[in-house]
Amino acid sequence: MDLPMLEALNAEWRRHPPVHHLVAAYLDYKPADQPGAPMSKEQEAELQKLVQASPQISGAPALDTSAWDAFVNKGGEK
Repeated sequence: MDLPMLEALNAEWRRHPPVHHLVAAYLDYKPADQPGAPMSKEQEAELQKLVQASPQISGAPALDTSAWDAFVNKGGEK
């Protein structure tokens, strides 16, 4: 998205705000201060153990460039 498109989108939203924003303003909705569901200390500890037990992947898999290499070697790129 480029800047002119962003400016056009902002202008459109000023003229015609998204309905969920209008409903939230009408109902005087205020989001919670802390995102997510409240958890007890036991739940937090269990979640921490689960995260630590999950497998850790380091590094990205090798990228297969054979199709591009074949294209270039056949003179496809000019």
